[in-house]
Amino acid sequence: MTDSKIRCARRLLSQGTPPKEVAARLGVSVPTLYRWVPTRDPEAVAVP
Repeated sequence: MTDSKIRCARRLLSQGTPPKEVAARLGVSVPTLYRWVPTRDPEAVAVP
């Protein structure tokens, strides 16, 4: 994934977008999304 896709994924996840939707928007699989943006990534924690 490119740096811009990673930034976009972090932004979407922090806004509460479901990981499945983020992956679909970026054209990657959910496992690929988690590989590049781990769930323990403090920048990607979803806000409840």
